[in-house]
Amino acid sequence: MLSPSLSQSEAIDTIIVSQANFKCIIIPPYSGPIDGKDSDVKLLCVVGDILKKTKNKVLVGDKVVVGSIKLVERRGVINIMFKQSSKILDPPVANVDHVLLLFTME
Repeated sequence: MLSPSLSQSEAIDTIIVSQANFKCIIIPPYSGPIDGKDSDVKLLCVVGDILKKTKNKVLVGDKVVVGSIKLVERRGVINIMFKQSSKILDPPVANVDHVLLLFTME
């Protein structure tokens, strides 16, 4: 899969948490240490207007391109979503490779 060329305020990563209208991703530090730390950055993102109009919902597990990154505020906008290889509706997650089912016996 080819990656789009990215500007300084864009990153590609996977959504790890979804709550209400916000999605959370973790990106590696690409413009130097933040707050004196050289660690990954957790961004709180919203879905861009173009993606809101499509049929596909942005789910946990989706690989996305985040733009308009503001590192100080730790915010971004999800502009592009890559194709989903699989989707589960309950709980809503995408790109699942394995599922483990646990049952209890009484």
